[in-house]
Amino acid sequence: MKKKLLSLCITSLTLNLASHNTAAEEAVIYVAGADVNTLSATINDELYFFDESGIAVLDLPAGQYNAFLKEGNKALGQITLDIAQFKHSEVKIQHSADGLQVEQEQFSPDTDAQTGQLIGRIFSAGGESELAGAKVRVEGFDAMAVTDASGAYALNLPRGRYTVMVAHPEYAERKIEDLRIISGVATEASLSLAKVSAGVMEEVLILGVRGTVNESALAIERDASSIVSAITAEDFKKFGDSSASDVLKRVTGVSVVGGKFAVVRGLDGRYVSTTLDGGILPSTDPLRRDVPLDLFPSSVLQGINIGKSYAPKLPGTSTGGHVGMALKNQPTAYINTLSFDVKYNTETTGEEVLTYQGGGADWTGFDDGARALPAVINTVTRFGADELSECNPPPFRTPDCDEPEYLAELGKAMPTDFSVQDKTAQPAYKLAYTLGNAFDLPFAEFGVQGTLDYEQQWEHRDEFRLSYQSDDGSNFTEAEKTRVMQSDFNVDLTGFVVAGLTWDAGHTLTSKTLLLRKTQDTTRVTHKNDIQDEKQFIDTTLQWVERQLFNQSFDGLVALDAINGELNYRLSYGNTQRSEPDRRTYSYENGSVPDSQIFRTYSELDEDSLSASFDYQQEATGVLGSEAVYRMGALVSAKERDVKIGRFGYRFNDPDLDRTQRLEDLLSVQNFDSHAVKITTSNLKNDWYKATDDVMAAYASAEFNWADQWILALGGRQESLDIYLESTGPDADAPAVKKEENVFLPAMNVTWLQSDELQWRLGLSQTVLAPGLVEINSSSQFSSDGILIIGNADLEFSDIQNADFRGQYYWDDEQSFSLGVFYKNIEAPIEKSIVDGIPIDRAYTFRQSTSAEVLGLEIDILRNIADTSDFMFSYGINFSYIDSQVSLNADSARLEGRNERPLQGQSEYLGNFRVQAEHLNTHQKISLVGNYFDDRIDVVNSAASGDRIEQGRMVLDLIYSWEATDHLDVGIKIQNILDESVVYSMNGDLQNAQESYKKGIDIKVNASYRF
Repeated sequence: MKKKLLSLCITSLTLNLASHNTAAEEAVIYVAGADVNTLSATINDELYFFDESGIAVLDLPAGQYNAFLKEGNKALGQITLDIAQFKHSEVKIQHSADGLQVEQEQFSPDTDAQTGQLIGRIFSAGGESELAGAKVRVEGFDAMAVTDASGAYALNLPRGRYTVMVAHPEYAERKIEDLRIISGVATEASLSLAKVSAGVMEEVLILGVRGTVNESALAIERDASSIVSAITAEDFKKFGDSSASDVLKRVTGVSVVGGKFAVVRGLDGRYVSTTLDGGILPSTDPLRRDVPLDLFPSSVLQGINIGKSYAPKLPGTSTGGHVGMALKNQPTAYINTLSFDVKYNTETTGEEVLTYQGGGADWTGFDDGARALPAVINTVTRFGADELSECNPPPFRTPDCDEPEYLAELGKAMPTDFSVQDKTAQPAYKLAYTLGNAFDLPFAEFGVQGTLDYEQQWEHRDEFRLSYQSDDGSNFTEAEKTRVMQSDFNVDLTGFVVAGLTWDAGHTLTSKTLLLRKTQDTTRVTHKNDIQDEKQFIDTTLQWVERQLFNQSFDGLVALDAINGELNYRLSYGNTQRSEPDRRTYSYENGSVPDSQIFRTYSELDEDSLSASFDYQQEATGVLGSEAVYRMGALVSAKERDVKIGRFGYRFNDPDLDRTQRLEDLLSVQNFDSHAVKITTSNLKNDWYKATDDVMAAYASAEFNWADQWILALGGRQESLDIYLESTGPDADAPAVKKEENVFLPAMNVTWLQSDELQWRLGLSQTVLAPGLVEINSSSQFSSDGILIIGNADLEFSDIQNADFRGQYYWDDEQSFSLGVFYKNIEAPIEKSIVDGIPIDRAYTFRQSTSAEVLGLEIDILRNIADTSDFMFSYGINFSYIDSQVSLNADSARLEGRNERPLQGQSEYLGNFRVQAEHLNTHQKISLVGNYFDDRIDVVNSAASGDRIEQGRMVLDLIYSWEATDHLDVGIKIQNILDESVVYSMNGDLQNAQESYKKGIDIKVNASYRF
């Protein structure tokens, strides 16, 4: 019995010791420089996989092991693991072209002092990408960080395993479990918080090392309290688009006219508001109220939100929609990037293009004075405001006249470069550089970043035009045949600096300085054959236009945690300038220059914009047991525009003068000295004007959430609009125009969260349409292409009723289906209209029609076709059907010969599609992207002559990108593959095409290197 007991005890002790000696120890392996999606390790015939951070946690008994690392089917190498008894092991592996560099360490958790870093960014789904003031804390550890203005945070933690909580008063709390910190490594945990009212707890969660994360467009759209379409910086990269105007055409229900101006849901720029970081922008176009979006390169934009249902925070003129552009925020880490693009165009590159003698600095986009109005003429005429008049012999002489000899000297002061030259067009190219860093100051965190872009390209088109005439409105005959050759040399310059401070639990202050310049140098030669009158014309235009936008803004955030409040404030100054020095136009008729057919025009636009605003929100208990968010804010905006135009020409006094000569010979010194030619002024009395456009607004809204199922947002905006315009020329006789409106604009948005996947939205609102400065200018003006524009001082403000409904289904954070309908009723819409007795291609005016209705349908699908360990295939499709009807007033109906028609610029059908394949192992993507717009009215005309219609067309692009290394990205984009002709026709009849040309296929190669 004792022997049995002794034997049993020895056996038990042996088993116990054996069990203790083989107890597993924790080993954490971290791998950098490899594709974590396909990374694996094989140890003792067991396969271990790595998480999104490149970490694998193993439990192994003490001993030595061989681990075989693979990336997919590719062997990376073998390492030896030494597991010590009673110790934890940390193995850090760096994979590179030189092989595997391994660093191993054993440590005791109780006495370990090594630390790593937890970094990341927190995003909001409520319309702004970054969420400031969010608190990031670690359970069981006395440490907390508060996100700065860019949503960034950082925490130093001992290595180990943690649970992290992220909280914000207005958003649902998030938890990240089993998060590993490696010594000496920055582990990223970036995520988005859903609004408490959104009923969705989780949207985006990305864990990685030294990565950057932007909230997806889908997440923004899903969590917004109103109906929004979103474009993120990732979308700019995905589509390879270089400017805001390029990427906007990808959005459901949006098209772009002239490559610059947005048409949202069939409504053109007068119905669309545009802001930059919440500030109201001035325009660089003297003839339009909307902002040309081609000015804004994607390199400085964080994203664009297109608000389709009105919310009280938005400008009251957001009828068609609101284009809210956001500039990039300050960096949270070091960034040093150089990129280069080169582009070949099949119609232009390597071909002969048209040009003329300009200045030595034209390549910079700045005129060096070669086109400046000579100082003596500027002084004498005050930029063309004062008339030049030749003194007649007594007794007709007046004190205000000019001696013939003096006029001759003024004429000789003008440069005489009129000749058109040929030049071989070089490939287009773009160079961009970004440098930034983040710093920990004693009192705050500071980040600063600067971006410089330079781009130049040639564009050329050779178009043919036909014009027709009809006596009965049905049988058309050719009246004119025209060939237009136009070459444009474009230079774009961008400068952007952002700097920001974060201190004291979420207080932030950010400065953003933006300078955008776009210069276009145009040479246009038109050969026109007037079939009826048997005349041949050659018209030439030499035009240089500089557009510039400067914007300086200061944004601040104050987190009022004690009362669950948050205050945002903003001050913004903007200035736009448009300079057109010495636009030269001249004509030859049957080989001879007619009298008064040589024109030189100098024009300047300067517009200042100053705005200040604040937005406050607070979380509280709402009515009927709901959770509520109350918001209020105010805006003061003042814009002031100053426009000056100087027009000059030449008159021939000698009837025997040979007018078939070159202009350089016609305008010779000898002809001025002999008074055969004299210089004249030809300003219109009311060419010069000053105008102001002031807005004062205040809003309040409340959002109530019942059990994360029903959300009701109610609010209103009180907006005062004040427009004033007066002609400022010395002989101005147009009366000043003043328009005022004080209007209350209510809005309601209801959301039913039927499930986590399905939600329904309804929006009802009222907005306002304000007439533009050019539209109410009672004087006459000329556009750059010589069309007479006659304003209408009787235009008034219009009220618009809006209704929006949308259903959205989400398979996950990347896949969705949405179906929406919208309706708009516009009282007294403003439209371009025919001038009685003048052809529409010579002049137009503005009139208010009786009413207009817009009804539309929008469908949007995003789906992943296949998602494997090696490949991901996805597609996206959006489609819009828009039906509009304008009821014309009596004058317009009489001139147009009809009572109703569609809105100008509105296509009945719009569509986009994208098919993308991605190879995960090699980080290569290829996408086929298509954009289609249907026929639309370009110019309204009489029923007898027929509207000028821009024919619909499909644009197809192929985009390839490859993250070749950790530092180098390369790509190629083939744009406009189909190269369908741009066609304008009468009433959409292709047999009566008025204008036709091809843009060519662009082949762009780009490379970006991160230092």
